[in-house]
Amino acid sequence: MLRRLSVIIIFFLLSVCLLLVVNYRWNGTNGNDWKGQLNGADAGGYYEYLPALFIRHDLDRLKPELGFVRNQDERQVIKYPPGVAVLLFPFFELGHLLAWAGNFETSGYSEPYLKCVSLAAIFYLGLGLLALRKLLLLLNIKEGVIAVVLLLLVLGTNLGYYAVIKSGMSHVYSFAIIACFIYCIVSYFERSKPRYFVGAALFLAIALLIRPTNVVIILMLPFAAGSFSRLNFFFNNRKVFAIAAIIFLMVWSIQLISWHHQSGSWWVWAYKGEGFYFFHPEILNVLFSFRKGFFLYTPLALISLVGLLPLYKMNRTKFYALVVTLTFAIYLISAWWCWSYQDSFGMRPFIDYYSLFGILLALLLNGLSSLISKIIVYTLCLFCMLLNLVQSYQYYKGIIHPFCMNEEKYKYVFLKTNEKYVNCLGGNIDLQPYSTRELQLIHSYVNDYEKEVADFTNGEISDMGFCGEPQSHCCHYSDRNEFGTELSIKPESAKVVSGIGVSTLHEVLFAKIELKRYETSFNSSSGALLAIDITSDKSEYYNAIPLNDTPSEEAGKWKKYNYTFEIPKPLSPNGVIKIYVWNRGKKDFYIDDFKVQIFKLFP
Repeated sequence: MLRRLSVIIIFFLLSVCLLLVVNYRWNGTNGNDWKGQLNGADAGGYYEYLPALFIRHDLDRLKPELGFVRNQDERQVIKYPPGVAVLLFPFFELGHLLAWAGNFETSGYSEPYLKCVSLAAIFYLGLGLLALRKLLLLLNIKEGVIAVVLLLLVLGTNLGYYAVIKSGMSHVYSFAIIACFIYCIVSYFERSKPRYFVGAALFLAIALLIRPTNVVIILMLPFAAGSFSRLNFFFNNRKVFAIAAIIFLMVWSIQLISWHHQSGSWWVWAYKGEGFYFFHPEILNVLFSFRKGFFLYTPLALISLVGLLPLYKMNRTKFYALVVTLTFAIYLISAWWCWSYQDSFGMRPFIDYYSLFGILLALLLNGLSSLISKIIVYTLCLFCMLLNLVQSYQYYKGIIHPFCMNEEKYKYVFLKTNEKYVNCLGGNIDLQPYSTRELQLIHSYVNDYEKEVADFTNGEISDMGFCGEPQSHCCHYSDRNEFGTELSIKPESAKVVSGIGVSTLHEVLFAKIELKRYETSFNSSSGALLAIDITSDKSEYYNAIPLNDTPSEEAGKWKKYNYTFEIPKPLSPNGVIKIYVWNRGKKDFYIDDFKVQIFKLFP
């Protein structure tokens, strides 16, 4: 039985994941959480290929208002690659059969379809774990160590969360395919059987269909060979190489055919308005920041890097190949303009490469000899697993902010699971949208409440005798003043005169907002919101976030807040952008030094 312990662990993990899917993703809130399976542009865009192609037959006539659609020569293209859809296809067909048999709507989005997406994620999680198991066996890792590594990867990282809750995202699929690729290419060098080379070509093509940046896994070839001299073996059998190349091109051509079918062009940059800052990668933020730092939210990955030491002693070529692969992966992830990757639990792009961290963790655990070293390392790994489980629950419940954490927030909710911490964090720090040029300031608005300011509604003005500065003034909110300060940015203020003297309204504006807040009693502004509302004849856009980053722990002091927002273009030419504080809790507090800067974005 111990000789197959890792297989038992895999079935155990898949059973646990299925149980969690049923409880949290399928049932959840009144049995309706399955409806949120494809929430968000990413998951929806990956999946949309299937109903558009096989049910509605309108892949070349997509609705431009969909969040994952981009304009290309007056036609619409799905922003995301089709790799996830390719892997989901058998489960989509299963969902279609179940929908037909169960008299559900056969639209591609009814209950059977979306539940089958969850089944797909669990299947590919299992495939990735099996491939990693076989790979570690090839590297002479002990069976017991393999079992522990697989357990830790699922329960000690965000891999499990994305397999169970975010199963429409690409990461669990990338994890599986990359693990299969590495296993096949290592097996080819170890066993010299052509089928492994052909398999590696197939999995490489699928990996690129899922995420083009997965191309960095090619750098693992020297790791698979074990020496640079053995790399010649990779090219020796020209017939096998030619077959593998044909298979690769046939599979990857799905992307070219998809682009051509949708746009009429064979090559499309579907990520318009987005790109890489290759000369300014945010490596420190990506790895260590409280916002999304990989090693902070997944410390097990940091521990696994110690496995580089036994790898260095075992084989220098394998060591350098794995280091170079991880370095390039970190660089590409950090160079993306949105280095925080918006709403996510931890630094989600690294999930794709967890098989590499699994190799290192296995080498580390496999090389432990003394009882003391085993106690220390296994205790640290256990702590990492427990921390991840707690933080997974926190993220699911809204205790961890989905995109806007900082040191203060992290400390405030650290290991907290009580209901009072649910959605307790506020603030908003949008990253500046991608641009190759600097932001251009359009207008700056400042209200210190010492006089009337154009475009501002002041609300109730109060002197600041309560804090020892009676000669100064601020805005007072109370149970009588639910609304006070409001800035109204009229259409002409959101326009800039171009070089030929024509005013144009930009697709996106970027706002930086500062203010000071004073509470007269503990947490008196906890119910207050900072709101942005675009209104013409009707409301076009509304976004409101809690004014406070964290609930206050003391009163009687001024505290400064900074926010940044990406603001869409008003749909109507007479649309007014309103920025204001809403005293929703109707309690007593003060606002001062309200400053708003509006910037123009260059595409």
